[in-house]
Amino acid sequence: MDRGSDGWITNRWGPTAPESRVLLDGPKGSGAETFRLAVLELIARRRLAVAGESDLPDGKTPTGFLIPGAETRPTGHRPLDAIQELFGKARARTSGVSVKRLARATRKRYGSFDGYAKTEVLPALERRGLYERRGRRLLWILPVTRWELTRSGEAARTQLEQNRKLGEEHFREWVNRDPERAYRFLGLAGSSLLLMEALHPELMEMQDLEDEHRVGNAYPVVVPVPSGDLDALPDLAGALSAQDSWSEGGSGDGGGSTGGGWFDGGSGGWFDGGGGGFDGGGGGFDGGGGGGF
Repeated sequence: MDRGSDGWITNRWGPTAPESRVLLDGPKGSGAETFRLAVLELIARRRLAVAGESDLPDGKTPTGFLIPGAETRPTGHRPLDAIQELFGKARARTSGVSVKRLARATRKRYGSFDGYAKTEVLPALERRGLYERRGRRLLWILPVTRWELTRSGEAARTQLEQNRKLGEEHFREWVNRDPERAYRFLGLAGSSLLLMEALHPELMEMQDLEDEHRVGNAYPVVVPVPSGDLDALPDLAGALSAQDSWSEGGSGDGGGSTGGGWFDGGSGGWFDGGGGGFDGGGGGFDGGGGGGF
Protein backbone atom coordinates (compact mmCIF):
# COMPACT_ATOMS: atom_id res chain seq x y z
CA MET A 1 0.00 0.00 0.00
CA ASP A 2 1.61 3.24 -1.12
CA ARG A 3 1.31 6.58 0.63
CA GLY A 4 0.93 10.09 -0.74
CA SER A 5 3.02 13.09 0.23
CA ASP A 6 0.41 14.05 2.86
CA GLY A 7 0.53 10.60 4.47
CA TRP A 8 -2.75 9.52 2.88
CA ILE A 9 -3.16 5.93 1.67
CA THR A 10 -3.17 5.62 -2.12
CA ASN A 11 -3.70 1.86 -2.62
CA ARG A 12 -6.08 -0.63 -1.03
CA TRP A 13 -4.61 -2.90 1.63
CA GLY A 14 -4.66 -6.44 0.25
CA PRO A 15 -3.83 -8.99 2.98
CA THR A 16 -6.61 -10.55 5.02
CA ALA A 17 -7.05 -9.76 8.71
CA PRO A 18 -5.30 -12.96 9.90
CA GLU A 19 -2.42 -12.23 7.53
CA SER A 20 -2.21 -8.68 8.86
CA ARG A 21 -2.09 -9.97 12.43
CA VAL A 22 0.80 -12.33 11.67
CA LEU A 23 2.54 -9.58 9.72
CA LEU A 24 2.44 -7.37 12.81
CA ASP A 25 3.17 -9.98 15.47
CA GLY A 26 5.43 -12.39 13.64
CA PRO A 27 5.31 -16.21 13.43
CA LYS A 28 5.27 -16.57 17.22
CA GLY A 29 2.21 -14.37 17.74
CA SER A 30 -1.14 -15.60 19.05
CA GLY A 31 -2.63 -18.32 16.87
CA ALA A 32 -5.96 -17.91 18.69
CA GLU A 33 -6.07 -14.22 17.74
CA THR A 34 -5.29 -15.13 14.14
CA PHE A 35 -8.17 -17.62 14.11
CA ARG A 36 -10.52 -15.10 15.75
CA LEU A 37 -9.81 -12.54 13.04
CA ALA A 38 -10.40 -15.14 10.32
CA VAL A 39 -13.87 -15.86 11.74
CA LEU A 40 -14.68 -12.15 12.02
CA GLU A 41 -13.57 -11.49 8.45
CA LEU A 42 -15.71 -14.36 7.18
CA ILE A 43 -18.65 -12.66 8.90
CA ALA A 44 -17.69 -9.29 7.41
CA ARG A 45 -17.49 -10.90 3.95
CA ARG A 46 -20.90 -12.56 4.49
CA ARG A 47 -19.55 -16.10 4.27
CA LEU A 48 -20.68 -16.68 7.85
CA ALA A 49 -23.36 -14.99 9.91
CA VAL A 50 -24.21 -14.85 13.59
CA ALA A 51 -27.46 -16.68 14.27
CA GLY A 52 -30.52 -14.78 15.42
CA GLU A 53 -33.37 -16.05 17.58
CA SER A 54 -35.36 -17.20 14.53
CA ASP A 55 -32.45 -19.35 13.33
CA LEU A 56 -32.36 -21.57 16.42
CA PRO A 57 -34.68 -23.90 18.32
CA ASP A 58 -36.86 -22.36 21.03
CA GLY A 59 -35.04 -21.77 24.25
CA LYS A 60 -31.57 -21.64 22.72
CA THR A 61 -29.41 -18.56 23.00
CA PRO A 62 -27.81 -17.44 19.70
CA THR A 63 -24.70 -15.98 21.29
CA GLY A 64 -21.62 -17.42 19.60
CA PHE A 65 -23.54 -19.56 17.10
CA LEU A 66 -22.71 -19.33 13.39
CA ILE A 67 -24.82 -20.08 10.33
CA PRO A 68 -24.00 -19.84 6.60
CA GLY A 69 -23.85 -16.30 5.23
CA ALA A 70 -25.45 -14.92 2.10
CA GLU A 71 -22.31 -15.60 0.03
CA THR A 72 -21.28 -19.21 -0.44
CA ARG A 73 -18.39 -18.85 -2.88
CA PRO A 74 -14.82 -19.13 -1.57
CA THR A 75 -13.13 -15.81 -0.93
CA GLY A 76 -10.02 -16.76 -2.87
CA HIS A 77 -7.90 -16.23 0.26
CA ARG A 78 -6.66 -19.50 1.70
CA PRO A 79 -6.50 -18.37 5.37
CA LEU A 80 -10.24 -17.63 5.16
CA ASP A 81 -11.33 -20.43 2.85
CA ALA A 82 -9.68 -23.03 5.10
CA ILE A 83 -11.89 -21.96 8.02
CA GLN A 84 -14.96 -21.77 5.78
CA GLU A 85 -14.32 -25.35 4.66
CA LEU A 86 -14.03 -26.52 8.25
CA PHE A 87 -17.31 -24.76 9.03
CA GLY A 88 -18.99 -26.61 6.17
CA LYS A 89 -17.76 -29.98 7.44
CA ALA A 90 -18.68 -29.25 11.05
CA ARG A 91 -22.13 -28.08 9.97
CA ALA A 92 -23.15 -31.43 8.41
CA ARG A 93 -26.72 -32.32 9.45
CA THR A 94 -27.09 -29.23 11.65
CA SER A 95 -28.44 -25.71 11.18
CA GLY A 96 -25.19 -24.12 12.21
CA VAL A 97 -22.05 -24.42 14.28
CA SER A 98 -21.06 -22.90 17.61
CA VAL A 99 -17.91 -20.81 17.54
CA LYS A 100 -16.45 -23.22 20.05
CA ARG A 101 -17.12 -26.22 17.84
CA LEU A 102 -15.49 -24.48 14.87
CA ALA A 103 -12.47 -23.71 17.03
CA ARG A 104 -12.31 -27.34 18.11
CA ALA A 105 -12.43 -28.49 14.48
CA THR A 106 -9.62 -26.08 13.64
CA ARG A 107 -7.43 -27.34 16.46
CA LYS A 108 -8.14 -30.93 15.47
CA ARG A 109 -7.22 -30.23 11.84
CA TYR A 110 -4.02 -28.27 12.53
CA GLY A 111 -3.05 -29.48 15.99
CA SER A 112 -3.45 -25.99 17.45
CA PHE A 113 -4.34 -22.44 16.45
CA ASP A 114 -0.62 -21.85 15.95
CA GLY A 115 -0.66 -24.78 13.55
CA TYR A 116 -3.39 -23.05 11.55
CA ALA A 117 -1.28 -19.90 11.32
CA LYS A 118 1.81 -21.83 10.22
CA THR A 119 -0.05 -23.99 7.70
CA GLU A 120 -2.38 -21.44 6.10
CA VAL A 121 -1.44 -17.87 7.04
CA LEU A 122 2.34 -17.80 6.73
CA PRO A 123 2.30 -19.54 3.31
CA ALA A 124 -0.25 -16.93 2.17
CA LEU A 125 2.14 -14.18 3.21
CA GLU A 126 4.91 -16.05 1.40
CA ARG A 127 2.84 -16.03 -1.79
CA ARG A 128 2.54 -12.26 -1.43
CA GLY A 129 6.31 -11.99 -1.13
CA LEU A 130 6.10 -10.70 2.44
CA TYR A 131 7.61 -13.73 4.21
CA GLU A 132 10.12 -16.35 3.15
CA ARG A 133 11.26 -19.71 4.54
CA ARG A 134 14.84 -20.19 5.58
CA GLY A 135 16.08 -23.71 6.18
CA ARG A 136 18.84 -24.56 8.63
CA ARG A 137 19.97 -27.50 10.75
CA LEU A 138 19.70 -27.64 14.51
CA LEU A 139 22.94 -28.98 16.02
CA TRP A 140 24.00 -29.66 12.42
CA ILE A 141 21.58 -32.59 12.29
CA LEU A 142 17.87 -31.75 12.53
CA PRO A 143 16.40 -29.68 9.67
CA VAL A 144 14.51 -26.60 10.90
CA THR A 145 12.43 -24.14 8.88
CA ARG A 146 12.47 -20.52 9.96
CA TRP A 147 10.07 -17.85 8.67
CA GLU A 148 11.56 -14.41 8.05
CA LEU A 149 10.17 -11.12 6.78
CA THR A 150 11.33 -10.05 3.35
CA ARG A 151 12.17 -6.44 2.58
CA SER A 152 8.71 -6.09 1.08
CA GLY A 153 7.28 -7.61 4.25
CA GLU A 154 9.13 -5.12 6.44
CA ALA A 155 7.81 -2.27 4.30
CA ALA A 156 4.27 -3.67 4.43
CA ARG A 157 4.41 -4.00 8.22
CA THR A 158 5.58 -0.40 8.54
CA GLN A 159 2.76 0.75 6.27
CA LEU A 160 0.20 -1.18 8.28
CA GLU A 161 1.42 0.38 11.52
CA GLN A 162 1.27 3.83 9.93
CA ASN A 163 -2.22 3.20 8.58
CA ARG A 164 -3.42 2.23 12.03
CA LYS A 165 -1.85 5.34 13.55
CA LEU A 166 -3.41 7.51 10.84
CA GLY A 167 -6.85 6.11 11.54
CA GLU A 168 -6.54 6.36 15.31
CA GLU A 169 -5.44 9.99 15.12
CA HIS A 170 -7.83 11.32 12.48
CA PHE A 171 -10.79 9.00 11.87
CA ARG A 172 -13.21 10.66 14.33
CA GLU A 173 -12.38 14.06 12.86
CA TRP A 174 -13.08 12.73 9.37
CA VAL A 175 -16.40 11.26 10.47
CA ASN A 176 -17.48 14.64 11.86
CA ARG A 177 -16.04 16.96 9.21
CA ASP A 178 -15.29 14.94 6.09
CA PRO A 179 -17.43 11.75 5.90
CA GLU A 180 -16.32 11.00 2.36
CA ARG A 181 -12.70 10.87 3.48
CA ALA A 182 -13.71 8.59 6.35
CA TYR A 183 -15.40 6.19 3.95
CA ARG A 184 -12.44 6.37 1.61
CA PHE A 185 -10.19 5.32 4.47
CA LEU A 186 -12.46 2.36 5.22
CA GLY A 187 -12.24 1.14 1.66
CA LEU A 188 -8.48 1.52 1.42
CA ALA A 189 -7.73 0.05 4.84
CA GLY A 190 -9.70 -3.08 3.92
CA SER A 191 -9.60 -6.05 6.26
CA SER A 192 -6.98 -4.40 8.47
CA LEU A 193 -9.89 -2.43 9.98
CA LEU A 194 -10.62 -5.49 12.08
CA LEU A 195 -7.29 -4.91 13.83
CA MET A 196 -7.98 -1.21 14.49
CA GLU A 197 -10.03 -1.62 17.64
CA ALA A 198 -9.75 2.07 18.55
CA LEU A 199 -11.89 2.86 15.47
CA HIS A 200 -14.62 0.32 16.15
CA PRO A 201 -16.92 2.61 18.20
CA GLU A 202 -16.94 5.17 15.39
CA LEU A 203 -17.53 2.46 12.81
CA MET A 204 -20.56 1.24 14.74
CA GLU A 205 -21.87 4.81 15.02
CA MET A 206 -21.54 5.23 11.25
CA GLN A 207 -23.50 2.04 10.72
CA ASP A 208 -26.24 3.23 13.08
CA LEU A 209 -26.51 6.53 11.19
CA GLU A 210 -26.72 4.71 7.88
CA ASP A 211 -29.47 2.45 9.23
CA GLU A 212 -31.45 5.44 10.50
CA HIS A 213 -31.07 7.24 7.19
CA ARG A 214 -32.13 4.12 5.30
CA VAL A 215 -35.46 3.94 7.14
CA GLY A 216 -35.92 7.70 7.08
CA ASN A 217 -35.86 8.24 10.84
CA ALA A 218 -32.91 10.58 11.12
CA TYR A 219 -29.75 11.88 9.54
CA PRO A 220 -31.36 13.55 6.51
CA VAL A 221 -28.07 14.35 4.78
CA VAL A 222 -26.88 11.59 2.48
CA VAL A 223 -23.33 10.51 3.26
CA PRO A 224 -21.36 10.14 0.02
CA VAL A 225 -20.00 6.60 -0.12
CA PRO A 226 -17.47 6.09 -2.94
CA SER A 227 -18.64 3.24 -5.12
CA GLY A 228 -16.97 -0.08 -4.41
CA ASP A 229 -14.98 1.09 -1.39
CA LEU A 230 -16.79 -1.19 1.06
CA ASP A 231 -17.57 -4.09 -1.27
CA ALA A 232 -14.92 -6.35 0.25
CA LEU A 233 -16.46 -6.10 3.74
CA PRO A 234 -20.21 -5.67 3.19
CA ASP A 235 -21.07 -6.74 6.75
CA LEU A 236 -18.28 -5.08 8.70
CA ALA A 237 -20.82 -3.92 11.28
CA GLY A 238 -21.98 -7.51 11.77
CA ALA A 239 -18.42 -8.61 12.47
CA LEU A 240 -17.90 -5.81 14.98
CA SER A 241 -21.18 -6.62 16.72
CA ALA A 242 -20.14 -10.26 16.97
CA GLN A 243 -16.82 -9.25 18.42
CA ASP A 244 -18.55 -7.13 21.07
CA SER A 245 -20.86 -9.96 22.09
CA TRP A 246 -17.99 -12.46 22.24
CA SER A 247 -15.81 -10.16 24.33
CA GLU A 248 -18.52 -9.98 26.98
CA GLY A 249 -17.42 -13.47 27.97
CA GLY A 250 -13.80 -12.43 28.38
CA SER A 251 -10.84 -13.49 26.30
CA GLY A 252 -8.79 -16.57 26.93
CA ASP A 253 -5.05 -16.74 26.85
CA GLY A 254 -4.57 -20.17 25.37
CA GLY A 255 -3.41 -21.74 28.57
CA GLY A 256 -6.72 -22.58 30.12
CA SER A 257 -6.12 -20.21 33.00
CA THR A 258 -8.77 -17.67 32.13
CA GLY A 259 -12.31 -18.19 33.28
CA GLY A 260 -14.86 -17.02 30.73
CA GLY A 261 -12.64 -16.69 27.67
CA TRP A 262 -14.20 -17.32 24.26
CA PHE A 263 -11.32 -18.87 22.41
CA ASP A 264 -9.06 -20.58 24.92
CA GLY A 265 -10.66 -20.07 28.29
CA GLY A 266 -10.37 -22.41 31.19
CA SER A 267 -13.13 -23.06 33.70
CA GLY A 268 -15.73 -21.02 31.87
CA GLY A 269 -14.19 -20.86 28.42
CA TRP A 270 -16.40 -20.81 25.35
CA PHE A 271 -14.14 -22.80 23.06
CA ASP A 272 -12.52 -25.49 25.15
CA GLY A 273 -13.42 -24.78 28.74
CA GLY A 274 -14.66 -27.50 30.98
CA GLY A 275 -17.43 -25.67 32.78
CA GLY A 276 -19.61 -24.03 30.16
CA GLY A 277 -19.95 -22.68 26.67
CA PHE A 278 -21.49 -24.49 23.73
CA ASP A 279 -19.30 -27.58 24.00
CA GLY A 280 -18.70 -27.55 27.74
CA GLY A 281 -19.63 -30.36 30.06
CA GLY A 282 -22.71 -28.54 31.30
CA GLY A 283 -24.68 -28.81 28.06
CA GLY A 284 -25.49 -26.26 25.38
CA PHE A 285 -25.68 -26.74 21.64
CA ASP A 286 -22.98 -29.39 21.45
CA GLY A 287 -22.54 -30.25 25.11
CA GLY A 288 -22.96 -33.65 26.61
CA GLY A 289 -24.70 -32.87 29.88
CA GLY A 290 -27.90 -31.25 28.73
CA GLY A 291 -28.40 -32.48 25.22
CA GLY A 292 -26.94 -31.31 21.94
CA PHE A 293 -28.34 -29.22 19.14
